[in-house]
Amino acid sequence: VVSTQSTWGLEIDHLQMVELTIKKITVLVANLHGFHGLILKHPASTEKLHSKLIENILEVLNEIKGGIADPFYGDHLLVTFNSLLSCSSHYHNACRAALVIYKNFENLRQEWAKADLELPGMSLGISSGSTYIGTLGCSAMKRLSIVGPAVSCACLMERLCHHYKVSICVDNVVMDLAKPPFLFKILDRIMYEKISDQPTYIAELVGEGKVATDEWMYELSTSEANDPYLNYHNAWKLYVNGRIDESMTYLENVDLNIKRPLIEAMQRSPKGQHFHQIPWLI
Repeated sequence: VVSTQSTWGLEIDHLQMVELTIKKITVLVANLHGFHGLILKHPASTEKLHSKLIENILEVLNEIKGGIADPFYGDHLLVTFNSLLSCSSHYHNACRAALVIYKNFENLRQEWAKADLELPGMSLGISSGSTYIGTLGCSAMKRLSIVGPAVSCACLMERLCHHYKVSICVDNVVMDLAKPPFLFKILDRIMYEKISDQPTYIAELVGEGKVATDEWMYELSTSEANDPYLNYHNAWKLYVNGRIDESMTYLENVDLNIKRPLIEAMQRSPKGQHFHQIPWLI
């Protein structure tokens, strides 16, 4: 049994009792696709490149404070912000970390290509909410654990990346808390009973907006009116309330690639009130 694990310098003692407490945190889940097949075919080169990827992730967490990478299962990594390390803007830091991690991964994919290996994929999911943190288990086996809907939802967001063909997927809580300055594109309105008994939006994390240093320019650059997805998001809100004609007027000047998810939802449910029922087994 491993009692301690270092995550960019923080030692986690899994045998030390930590009283179970509830805390608002943000959870980031990263998953590598095709890793198992690659390491079976090319163990030495895949291990070397995989090591670089994990090293890059820990460097990101060293720069963007508040994140702890634990647990880690080879191709699956869970990072929590504001769990053991206090971080007031944990939702911002999680989004920023996800964008940098994926950008670094794309750079590493080029090294995979130079080594003439099959290219793996990566998807990331982010969720935020109240979660229990503390030591669980018995005297023979115990470990510091993080349990709650935010963990389950972050895992779901990561899996939904495949369905919606995006790299980073977030729930509505993260989208509401982290914009501005982060930019999001609504992907769908879903119902997943393991998370909530009410339909909820999910979105793609698109990027981080430019923020000026002057106070008046800061307010302008971070205002909702400066969001390039504003008309698209307004169209979604009108659509799910059954106001179809008004929704369509907002879509007139929206690029086709941006509005495609909403158009597809309208085709599935022409009268509005749309939500996608996610199977509980996913």
